[in-house]
Amino acid sequence: QLVVQDSATPPQQTVLHIIVMGNRQGNSQALGKTGTSSNGKGNTSSTNENAQSCEPVNSLSIDSTGNLVNSQACFVGNVSLNGILQANGHQLTRREAQILRVSARIQVAPAHIGQAAELVLVGHYIASTGETSYYTRDEQTWFGWDEQISSLMMSQEHPFLPAIVDVFIFEGDLSGMPGEFTVYVGYRLLEEDMIIYNGLEPIHFVVGDNQQ
Repeated sequence: QLVVQDSATPPQQTVLHIIVMGNRQGNSQALGKTGTSSNGKGNTSSTNENAQSCEPVNSLSIDSTGNLVNSQACFVGNVSLNGILQANGHQLTRREAQILRVSARIQVAPAHIGQAAELVLVGHYIASTGETSYYTRDEQTWFGWDEQISSLMMSQEHPFLPAIVDVFIFEGDLSGMPGEFTVYVGYRLLEEDMIIYNGLEPIHFVVGDNQQ
């Protein structure tokens, strides 16, 4: 409880009741309020899938010399089945993988808001046979990737980076690709030639061989 008193005659008092709540560890995907944000196409979205809190900061940056440094951006990955969010690392049945949607929300580092940037996506797939593949995506389609930073495709363009960016990654049927999926989402600052991405907490899920 805080009592604020001014210098009027007689003095006027205002009583404030303050509740301090600490962060709950391990709850980086707690549901929050639905909000609106840019999706890179001039539209806005307000879906519950993107209404998760983003704490703690979970990103890395790659500078122009290839060095990894911490970043103040924050990423929330969303894997959902019929609009119901799944925990990161969730193992899907083949039936569940038929109705899969993957997206992300980026809380841009305060120092980067307003800068010119482009979004980049990387998918890492380990098949149930053990074969490994990497992919990158343009605005609509996934392509094989040679693991060279210079060949990453642009999935969204932002002449002026907003504070919040919603990223569509995939929607469809992956039941024919049993295995492990890891998705990296990031934005590249064009002037600084730096990539900021969800390196500490990438999106991760597994498609199993079982049907149920």
